[in-house]
Order: sequence, then C-alpha cells, then structure tokens
Amino acid sequence: MNKLIITLLTLILLTSFATAIDTPLTVKAPSEHKVLVRILVPGTASLIDSFSRETGGSGTVAIIFSAAQSEVDIGVQLNREKEKISYKIYSGIETGKPITIDLLQDKVITENETEKIKTEEINTTVLNEQKEI
Repeated sequence: MNKLIITLLTLILLTSFATAIDTPLTVKAPSEHKVLVRILVPGTASLIDSFSRETGGSGTVAIIFSAAQSEVDIGVQLNREKEKISYKIYSGIETGKPITIDLLQDKVITENETEKIKTEEINTTVLNEQKEI
C-alpha cells in the first residue's frame, strides 16, 4: 500500500514538472541596481518563483523561469543600496517565449513584438528608399 502511494505521488510530481514551460526573461534597468523578480499566478499573489539579481554595469539581468501556466504575472522591484525605488506588476504575460521588461521605458517586449518592430523598420526603410527613387 505504501509503495502504491509513493508511486502515485512520484507520478504526480513528474507530470507537473513535465508540463512546466521554460521562459527566458530579460530585465533592462539602470546599471548598478538590484532587481527582484517575482513570478506570480495570474490575478493572485501566489508565488511561482522569485529571483534577485544585480544589474552590474550593463543594466541587464537575464533569468529563465519555469511555469506550468500559459500566462503569468511578473512583479519587478528595483532597489538601490537597500532602498526600494519602484515595484510594478506586469499582468497576463505569455510564457514559453522570450520576454524583455524594459524598466527604463516602462514596457514589456515579447518575441512577437520584437519581430513586428523589425518588420515595421524594414517596411519603413523600403518605403523611404522607394520615395527617393
């Protein structure tokens, strides 16, 4: 009986890990600051994972988090010398695709938006070149 319970619990744990999706997250912030990232269940304060990283001279922090949810909320806190500068929750962020949170411009850029921006830049360049001809 004990072996059956242990086997069932092991299967449940393995299934939950198998459905987790890895998501690369980049946070752009001022250099020499501390960034605290909280991955939350959407619409709740339930914590999935949390990270604390220094931006160093580059002002960039890169992490990879895993979540079973297709969407998460991401809380980002910016500190400098133990003083809280800002905290914001970005809601409904799709998992499984690269995400960039730019604290300097207060926006979230997903992989799809990055491709859209590149396409718009190419189209604008082509249109400008056609006008010059």
